[in-house]
Amino acid sequence: MVWLYETIGRELSFFLTAWMSYTVPLIGLVAKALLFLSIPGIIFLIKKYSVDILILFSPLVVAVMLASFKILPFDSRVGVYASWPLIISGMAGIYALQHWLPIVFKPFVTATVALIIALSVIFFTITKPSERLPMQGQPAQPVLHELKKQLPPGDVLFVYFKAKHALHFYGVTEGITNYKVGGNYNTIEPHLRQ
Repeated sequence: MVWLYETIGRELSFFLTAWMSYTVPLIGLVAKALLFLSIPGIIFLIKKYSVDILILFSPLVVAVMLASFKILPFDSRVGVYASWPLIISGMAGIYALQHWLPIVFKPFVTATVALIIALSVIFFTITKPSERLPMQGQPAQPVLHELKKQLPPGDVLFVYFKAKHALHFYGVTEGITNYKVGGNYNTIEPHLRQ
């Protein structure tokens, strides 16, 4: 349960603002708030739209099941593309709390919470300069399979920090265990220095 909460929270914060979740910790708090608000939101959506909610949450459920059976890691594209229903259920949670506890969650309070969540993501996406590294992507397992054939014994593999999950997941299968993960830097210069 702890793994599920932490992993989905991390991937949801990455979904909200991509790389800025590493440089702006507030985005992680927004993601945790959406996760917390998703609990009453899911209950509310199940009561109101019983079958439709299964379709809405099917990407998340399938991704968690695949990660549980170690078929796909729940990170990178899988986690990002599976976490978007939590935004809908989080906002539904605000609406549900307003209807279930109208004394505590008055319309002004719920509107303020919804605006804080939405505007904080928009604000940091617009105002924070984003110096992203050039993204070259390809499937990890075939690359690691070919790399293992060419890697001399005793050599250490230097891994970009965003690829650590893929290497941890697929590296064991391919027999690659001697690797060093690079640092998590906000700009490209420290990566080049390292």
